[in-house]
Amino acid sequence: KTVAYLPQHPIIFNESVWENLAYMNPGASRDKIEEISEASQAHDFIMNLPEGYDTLLGEGGDRLSGGQRQRIALARAMLSDSRVLLLDEPTSALDMKSENLVKIALQNAVQKYGMTVLVIAHSLSLVGDADQIIQLDKGRIVQSAET
Repeated sequence: KTVAYLPQHPIIFNESVWENLAYMNPGASRDKIEEISEASQAHDFIMNLPEGYDTLLGEGGDRLSGGQRQRIALARAMLSDSRVLLLDEPTSALDMKSENLVKIALQNAVQKYGMTVLVIAHSLSLVGDADQIIQLDKGRIVQSAET
């Protein structure tokens, strides 16, 4: 597993939180799943679900907000043990509070788990902490800056 991909609209299965999180790493221990859930800023809201980690999420995660779906998918990607995390517009449909939680989760992916994070975004607010920002236009690099 080299690259974990997190699309703009993540896939959430009509399964429990546990099963959604462990999808990419079925052998992950419950302790590891909870640790990653905390790092991805998902643990607190999961614990407030009716049955915690055993709560069924519904088709497409329809029982979750957009920010909660993103953080579940981010935790799943972090559990995959991939070295690179590729995100496509991960906060485009999120409110400011949810966007900030995703930013913290991405910082944890880098700092705690040593992942390389590549973000495709139209908004610079998400990539402000990046080591390098590359601007593309029609597939060509038009600007590159190290921060």
